[in-house]
Amino acid sequence: PLLLVLKQLLVERGLNEPFTGGLSSYSLTIMIVAILHNNAKSSEEKLSLGAIFMNFLRTYGSSLDTRKQGILISQSGPLALVEYLKSNPRVGSPDSLNSPPPVIIQDPLLPTENVGHTC
Repeated sequence: PLLLVLKQLLVERGLNEPFTGGLSSYSLTIMIVAILHNNAKSSEEKLSLGAIFMNFLRTYGSSLDTRKQGILISQSGPLALVEYLKSNPRVGSPDSLNSPPPVIIQDPLLPTENVGHTC
């Protein structure tokens, strides 16, 4: 249900199509899973859907510094917010020819790919 609510929110604002600068469903799913994993790690109690939704908005709306952080799945642990991926020019390091992307969402299946590059 959370994915559907967030997708509708993006549709209403014209931000749901990656080819026009929006966020893909795959990117949004990775972001949701990151929030769910962070909630599971930090809290023993089960949170309501509303609390998870608010945590999503708080994390990606004000807490995440996209200039220094990205969203990444590591091989040894759950999704987490991590320091900016400077070592990989394919995801837009300052050393690459292109300017850094506005947000980095590392593809869990192809770690060298940034699925958030269209945002």
